[in-house]
Amino acid sequence: MLSMASPVFAKLFTSNFSEGIQMTFCSCPTISLHEDDPAAMRTILRILHHQEPTANDSMNAEKLAVIAIHCNKYDCIEAVRPWTFKWFGDLSFIATTEDYGYMLLAAHLFGSAEQFSKISVAAQVQLSSKLLTKWDVVDIMRLLPDTVQTNITNGIETLLH
Repeated sequence: MLSMASPVFAKLFTSNFSEGIQMTFCSCPTISLHEDDPAAMRTILRILHHQEPTANDSMNAEKLAVIAIHCNKYDCIEAVRPWTFKWFGDLSFIATTEDYGYMLLAAHLFGSAEQFSKISVAAQVQLSSKLLTKWDVVDIMRLLPDTVQTNITNGIETLLH
C-alpha cells in the first residue's frame, strides 16, 4: 500500500536500503522513521491504509502543517488529498497569527491554490503587519516562501491605508 501511494516509500522498500532488506527477510518488519513526527505519520499511514485517522488525531493548524511537511517529504500528497478537503473545510481552528502561518504552509505544500487564496485573504483582514516577527520564531515557517510573508504584509499595509 505504501509503495503504491508514495514513490519515496517504494524506493525505500527496495533491496538498496536496509528497510527493503528487512522487508525481504522478516515476516513482520518494523520500519523506524526516527526523524518524523509520530502523530503526523500515524495519521498519514492510517489514511494510506484506507483507515480513518483516530479520534486522538484531532486536527489543528500546526498538526495540519506538520502532516503537509511529511506528505511532501514522502511524496504522498495525492493519496492524502481527499482528507485535505475535510481539514481545510473546518477553518475554525485558525485562532492565532501562527495558525494562519501553519495553514498557509499546509495549503502551499498540499498545492491547494483555492485554500491558499482564502487563508491569505483572511490573514490580511485579521492580522497586523507584525506577523513576520511571530512567524520568524516558528522553525517550520522557514518552509513558507518569503514572498508569501511579503505579499501578506503588503496586503495588510494596503488595507490599513
